[in-house]
Amino acid sequence: MKAAYTREIINPILPCKMEGYNEARFCFNQTAQQKQVSGEGLRTACGLRDDLLLDTLILQAGETMVFFTLDIAIAEQQFTDACRKAVSEACGLDVSHICVSCSHTHNSPVVSHGMNGELDPDLEYWERIQDKMIYSAKWALRHLREAQATLDQVTINGFYNNRNRPGEEYNDRCEILTLRTADGLPLVQLLNLACHPTILGAQNLYITADFFGVLRRSVQGATGMPVMIFNGEAGDVSPRLMKKGVDWNECLRYGEGIAAQLIDPKHPRPLTVENLNVRSVKMTIDYNPQTRLHYEPECLIVDFGSFRIVTVPCEIDTVLGKRIREYDGKPTLLCAYANGFHYYAVNKQEYGIVFESFNTYFPYGAADEMVDLILAQLQA
Repeated sequence: MKAAYTREIINPILPCKMEGYNEARFCFNQTAQQKQVSGEGLRTACGLRDDLLLDTLILQAGETMVFFTLDIAIAEQQFTDACRKAVSEACGLDVSHICVSCSHTHNSPVVSHGMNGELDPDLEYWERIQDKMIYSAKWALRHLREAQATLDQVTINGFYNNRNRPGEEYNDRCEILTLRTADGLPLVQLLNLACHPTILGAQNLYITADFFGVLRRSVQGATGMPVMIFNGEAGDVSPRLMKKGVDWNECLRYGEGIAAQLIDPKHPRPLTVENLNVRSVKMTIDYNPQTRLHYEPECLIVDFGSFRIVTVPCEIDTVLGKRIREYDGKPTLLCAYANGFHYYAVNKQEYGIVFESFNTYFPYGAADEMVDLILAQLQA
């Protein structure tokens, strides 16, 4: 297998509007007085707390797969489709071999149109990100090197839980995919954990990657390896019930505290990768709750033989994520918020009961059907 990794800074021009809190899509359960106080519902960022990043990882084993992760709240399908098409044309890659995901920090510039199309994203910012993706992909393709991989798993304790069912199951593990050159030089550590990066609340007026940024810097400082994060089944997982504040000190406590649990290897196992195989799983959703919705969410299955990466275009919940991860004995990394954002994917048992099922494009049972289609492809 060959691999290459690179990083770009994608800070916006300030001041800029922020999304992640207070927009109309999050205000359906607010009183008229609360809505009046929030005004337009958008904060204006007056400063930058830390850098927003674009991480680019290319893996090649027969086929070539490109993974981009962005420090933004939402990577909606209109945006990711445009980015994938531009990178495909510029680099001669198959669109289905390109994944654009986001960390889901709630303190980033407005990059989506919102659930009801009410937001106006900064299209110049879109273009800047797209240009940096093309540049990064071209650079990485020129610098592919023979690589070796190991996979480790660490349990994260004491920082987040299932916000709907405290004390019950959630994914408390972090998968750590470490890539080094054939002669042992560090390339990147890919962390796959599942948690909303929402330490800082709606009172924050600084652009930031939240505790994910602190986590990356802390792990890299301890290991000397760049860190990239895939956010997994965080639909119902967050620090909401366990955090002790909503300020930057709490953000530091979280990022540094989680990093301290990850920097010591536990049981890393070498992975053999001879070929990778990419399969696209698409479904069509067409229903009419109040306004007719028609869309085609796409999931990707990237199989490396000894492990796989599955991407989903939504905030998938614990129950559904567990079905994918534990389908068989093959280690599976789950990359959510990828190639589109169709809000929460909630399992049938909790649909209509939990908050997330009122903020979704999935009708009852459709999220389960999406997972069924993924598992059918895994079985094929």
